[in-house]
Amino acid sequence: MNRLALLILPLAFLFTGCFEILEELYLQKGGKGSYLYSIDMSAMMDESMKEFLQSAGEEGENSLAGVELDSTVYFRDTHAEEIKSLDKPEIFERAFMKMEISDANDRMVIRFGLDFEKIDEIAYFLQNLDQ
Repeated sequence: MNRLALLILPLAFLFTGCFEILEELYLQKGGKGSYLYSIDMSAMMDESMKEFLQSAGEEGENSLAGVELDSTVYFRDTHAEEIKSLDKPEIFERAFMKMEISDANDRMVIRFGLDFEKIDEIAYFLQNLDQ
């Protein structure tokens, strides 16, 4: 147990500040609204990361070096069969993921969003996101 703590503690300090997580909740009258969960990994896009991405690109592997991406993916369009197998498929039919990756602007942000009918749908969405 002590060895594990000695390993985790330095890693926690090493990666502090690499991610910025932001949750936004917009409510309307009647209980409807929208939820946005953003993970900003732009702090990781420093010179050492760029060197790593460049070396990965030279080896022929998938690389983010030189990538400029701004894309939105709706779960209903890409994971229709998986959504149908859930208890509440209608929730994921209103969900999306947005990715913004820019090597030139040192930006890497991933957002998950949901337009909800009831606020408790957010908990269901987050609990089942990995499915």
